[in-house]
Amino acid sequence: MGKSGLLFDSYVEIDKLMEAGNKYASPNSMTETPQIIGRYLYSLKEQIYDGLINLRTFNCQPAMNSQAIIR
Repeated sequence: MGKSGLLFDSYVEIDKLMEAGNKYASPNSMTETPQIIGRYLYSLKEQIYDGLINLRTFNCQPAMNSQAIIR
C-alpha cells in the first residue's frame, strides 16, 4: 500500500483517537465507533481529508453509528 500512495494518514496513537472520538461517541459501547470518528477528526485537523470509506464488512453493526455521526 505504501508504494501505491494510498496510505496518506500519519500515525496517531489509539488513545488519542479514542479521546477525540469520545466527544461524539462513548468508548463504553465497546465498538470501533470512537476510533473511526477520531481518525476522521485527525484527518480533518491535518488537512489530508479527501474522503472516508467505512467498510461495513469489517465493522460490527454498532460501529456503523460512526457513519451517522460523521454525516
